[in-house]
Amino acid sequence: MIGKATLPGSIVKQPKRLARVPGADPEEPDESSASRHRCKSAAVIATVALIISCAVGFIAGGSTTTRMSPTTADTTHPPTSAAHPPAHTASSTSRPPTSAAHPPKRGASSTSRPPTGTASTTSAVRLYRALVGIAIRRGPDVGSDKTGWSVRAGNVFEVTEEMQGVGGQRYLKLKNGDGWVFTQGVSGAWLGKPIVEPAKAVHCPDFVLVSGVPQEQSIRNGLFRKIGVIKEDGQIRNGGRPTFKKDRPKQFLFYNTHLKSWRIGNQPEAGQDGSSDGVISQDWQGAACPNNASGWHCWKKGRGWRPSSSITVEAASKDRIPSKAP
Repeated sequence: MIGKATLPGSIVKQPKRLARVPGADPEEPDESSASRHRCKSAAVIATVALIISCAVGFIAGGSTTTRMSPTTADTTHPPTSAAHPPAHTASSTSRPPTSAAHPPKRGASSTSRPPTGTASTTSAVRLYRALVGIAIRRGPDVGSDKTGWSVRAGNVFEVTEEMQGVGGQRYLKLKNGDGWVFTQGVSGAWLGKPIVEPAKAVHCPDFVLVSGVPQEQSIRNGLFRKIGVIKEDGQIRNGGRPTFKKDRPKQFLFYNTHLKSWRIGNQPEAGQDGSSDGVISQDWQGAACPNNASGWHCWKKGRGWRPSSSITVEAASKDRIPSKAP
């Protein structure tokens, strides 16, 4: 077969090709449609993320409010005013201001309750005398833990701070740092009653002369020198009265807080009658100084304490001894 010849200058018509329609071929997805799907998915994800973020912020922030503008999130806090104080978030570590109506709470490990009252600190040390044994507390509260120490009945103690409590109760801070005691009884026969009393510094002569003691206890005679108050564990013993001492033979003239009398013995505290203590004044007088006491007694073997009108105790000095001195 002879093919058709192509004449020079003639136009050869090419077969028509169909235009590609996007998305017509199932194996070739429409790029614009896929792009729209991606945009919608991104928008949905962003919306869900925003909702979750707001919900988490509301739960974590409590009453904290986040202000939003139509386009951006405002992260700055509104100005603070008296009418709208800043809210405290759960993550805040600062404590709210303390007021009289809302005192700070004590931790669970605290061993004492906060005291009720006002403190009064004075530069001058005050003296008090215990009328009964008082357990020392760690803090100014009857419910505070005990230190294990106590103020003995009759002892005088020094106070540097006082705190007024409720119901007339007062708390006294000991100068020696041992703790606090209170002024009213809280149980038993002393309930609601004063258990301390103000004490005054006692001024006694520096020397006293004891004379007229019968032969059986004659070693108690002589010139006694004041050696001052005796302190034990920071407490002033013997009711705050000074103690006197004689060197040859060694004897002590001291105040007995239990019987409120003066005694002469081998040691600066009450001992065994007769062998240790040989001379005493009348019980319950409470004389501030031995030269103010009266009703002196002498121990007699087999007879006990016997009154002796010959015993005298009077003020003296190292260089000037009363004329009645032996």
